[in-house]
Amino acid sequence: GVLTILDIIHAKVLRTRSVMEAMLNDPNYRPNFESMEDSMKDLINYASFFVAFSRGGINGQTADRDAFNRPVNVVVQ
Repeated sequence: GVLTILDIIHAKVLRTRSVMEAMLNDPNYRPNFESMEDSMKDLINYASFFVAFSRGGINGQTADRDAFNRPVNVVVQ
C-alpha cells in the first residue's frame, strides 16, 4: 500500500540528505551513483506512484482493497 511507497520516499530523502551533507563537508566530494538531480527526479516519480496508488490506478490493484491494502467491505445490492 501507500505506506510502503512512503517508506521508499523517506529512504530516498534520507539518502539525499546524506549526500548533501557530504557535499557540504567535502568540497571535493563526488557522488558515486547518482546526482542530486537524479535523486529529485526519483522523488517526483515516487510521489506520482503514491498518488496513483491512492487513486487505485496501479496495475494489479483491485477494488476490494483500499490505498493501505486493507480489505474493503463491499456491499452488494
